[in-house]
Amino acid sequence: MQKILVSLITIGIVASSTIGSARAYFTDTDQSSDNTLTTGSLSATIQADNGYTLPYQFTNLVPGDSQQINFNVQNTGSLPLYLKIKMAGTWAEESLDSNLMALSQVEHWNGTAWETMATTDGEYFYTAQVSSGNVERFRSTVTLSNTASNDYQEKVYTASIKVAAKQVVDGAEWPMY
Repeated sequence: MQKILVSLITIGIVASSTIGSARAYFTDTDQSSDNTLTTGSLSATIQADNGYTLPYQFTNLVPGDSQQINFNVQNTGSLPLYLKIKMAGTWAEESLDSNLMALSQVEHWNGTAWETMATTDGEYFYTAQVSSGNVERFRSTVTLSNTASNDYQEKVYTASIKVAAKQVVDGAEWPMY
């Protein structure tokens, strides 16, 4: 009797698994094609400020004279960015001391007043986010040292405004100028 009972249980298990495996289920799949992922752009452009033209040309400087260079930087890319600015220059005559023409104190217009920007090793950092299309106003003071001798008469000093931009994200590195 026990053998018959074991045989009936075995037949029942085999029959139920066969019937269960013959069962049908509905399924479906789908696909979304031609999805695009486009990268943004990072670009900063130096522009003349209110009535000035680039490049600047100052003439007839004498020892102790100061001039202001006013310029704008526009974010012409699609991503927000941070800026750093460096003023640099050289005399056309290499024997002259470049330190006697001081390119100093970059300032930012905050909408109501000029603010002196933080500096490290002659680089000025503007770390307020500049959104795409926005324009920020800056100025720098250029001074011919009052110790410039007669050797500096009728000499040409070529100055440059250098701007570097980096994306607004932790860990982004500043590019080289």
